[in-house]
Amino acid sequence: MKKLTFIFILLIALVACKNEDAENSIPPNVIPKEKMQKILVDMQLVEGALIYERSQGRISDSLRDYYFNSVFKKYKISNKQYDKSLNFYKDHLEVFDEMYEQVIKDLEKMENQ
Repeated sequence: MKKLTFIFILLIALVACKNEDAENSIPPNVIPKEKMQKILVDMQLVEGALIYERSQGRISDSLRDYYFNSVFKKYKISNKQYDKSLNFYKDHLEVFDEMYEQVIKDLEKMENQ
C-alpha cells in the first residue's frame, strides 16, 4: 500500500512539474501568454462580428481578411506568427486551457459592461 501511495504522489509531482515546465519553456518565437490571451479575446470578437455580418448577408473574403489583419496590426504580429503560437499552445493544452479560461472571463466582463 505504501508503494502505491508513493507512486501516486510521484505521478502528481510529475504532472505538476510538466505544467510548470510548459509555461516556463515558451520559445522566443511564440507570442507570450499574456499577449496571446489579449489576441484571442480580439479574435473571438472578430469571429462574432463575422457571424453577424454573415447573418446580414454582408460577408466577403476581403472583409474577413480586413478584420483579422486589423488584429494582427494592432498587436504587431504576422499571421504566420499567430498560427505558429496557436499551434504551440494547442500542443500544451494545460497552458492553453488556462489562457482560454481568462479569455472567457474577459469576454464576460465586456458583455456585462
